[in-house]
Amino acid sequence: ARQDGLVYLGGRHAIAEKGVGWLLSEVQPHAKLLGAQLIEHGRGHLVLIGPGWDDNLVHSSVEGLLGAAKRQGRITVLGMISDAELYQNMQRYRVLAAPAFNMTGVATKNIHALASGLPLVTTSEGLRGLNLPDGQDVVFVRDNATEFAQTVMLIQRNFTMFSVAQARGLAHARRMFTLSVQADVLCKALRCEGVPTAMRDAWSAWNAVRQHLVAS
Repeated sequence: ARQDGLVYLGGRHAIAEKGVGWLLSEVQPHAKLLGAQLIEHGRGHLVLIGPGWDDNLVHSSVEGLLGAAKRQGRITVLGMISDAELYQNMQRYRVLAAPAFNMTGVATKNIHALASGLPLVTTSEGLRGLNLPDGQDVVFVRDNATEFAQTVMLIQRNFTMFSVAQARGLAHARRMFTLSVQADVLCKALRCEGVPTAMRDAWSAWNAVRQHLVAS
């Protein structure tokens, strides 16, 4: 059975600190008002996966907030973990809480969540690069802390809601982010449409492109 708790995936840097700070200062209080426990294994408890969250950074804008949350038992810091451990944790919990602010690129962790069958709750910035259709019902987009808290709580409480979100995320990931699909995108961008379609994985596609360019 999956555990309760909010998973945040990503190393510590200024943009990530803003997201984690928002979860701790805005989302967790609202989750508590909704009846969530913030202690370990509670639905409002935050699990941080990624390097840096245990470091003592004096000049960090969230250092005091992180310290208080640790003392109060509101967060668990797993830190840097292996790929196998990451897979286990993506299968252990029910939701990835991934607020994104002032992003400059694609949040690959959001793609990883969908491909792992972990329902995703993010903000509008977190949709970048997900290639979602208009009117999408794959990812939960919540820019308001109250609605964000309500959604992550509902996903954990409602098995049907979790299952539907999981199925839609997996289907979208298979449709848009498999090696086969990405190989086609790469070949189209580099004009190697003549490459045999049997070469489906990314390395074969790149190798075919390299040989194509050398021959031309």
